[in-house]
Amino acid sequence: MNRREALRQLKIGYVLAAIGFFVGAISHETITGNFFFSGLILAYAFWGIYWGFRIVNQPIKNFFAGVFIMETSIPQLIWKHILYKLTMFAITFLIAYFVGLLGGGIYKQITLMNIR
Repeated sequence: MNRREALRQLKIGYVLAAIGFFVGAISHETITGNFFFSGLILAYAFWGIYWGFRIVNQPIKNFFAGVFIMETSIPQLIWKHILYKLTMFAITFLIAYFVGLLGGGIYKQITLMNIR
């Protein structure tokens, strides 16, 4: 990865953190009641989930690459394919949530900031 790509990914993370902060600030009554603290919580959540998704998306896709679906009719095949894609996204999102918020986001931030 070159410096340009690293900076692009870092900027996306910053934008998502800002969006998370504003969403948390707007909905502070339902989260903690504190304007600033709610913003920080959701900023870290959005930012961490983004980095977690960047970390785990490709390995999960590679792990399930050999899966194929067989059905007797085209509508059932399409339905099973949609369910498969939604399930894969849910699994990826759930794992990304924990990986990103439990330190994966901080790890990616530090490694990408050091690319020269």
